[in-house]
Amino acid sequence: MVAQQRWLRYGGWALAVVAVTGWAVVGFYLYVLAAFAASDTRCGEYTRNPQVSGEGAIWVITTGLIWATPFVILVLVRRNRLTIALATIAVLISNVAAISIFTHPAAFCF
Repeated sequence: MVAQQRWLRYGGWALAVVAVTGWAVVGFYLYVLAAFAASDTRCGEYTRNPQVSGEGAIWVITTGLIWATPFVILVLVRRNRLTIALATIAVLISNVAAISIFTHPAAFCF
């Protein structure tokens, strides 16, 4: 009985760490795809002064919202300091990623 309680306590934390780590990896992959989608692929003078693609901008915002949503839902379900900190960090990361893509658009020529 005690071993089962330990497993539930520590196993739950281990599962949570694996889930958050996996979601962070998925978020990074989606960030790379969003940065590529927002890149300016026109040739010539445009590579010196790139602009963010309109469809890519929508992709960047949607990716940030989708990535941060589970953390915000976790705050609604379990309101404690840890979940509030995780949600705050997730929202800040998605905002900084979007601002970074919008302020420093990438450019390359196909």
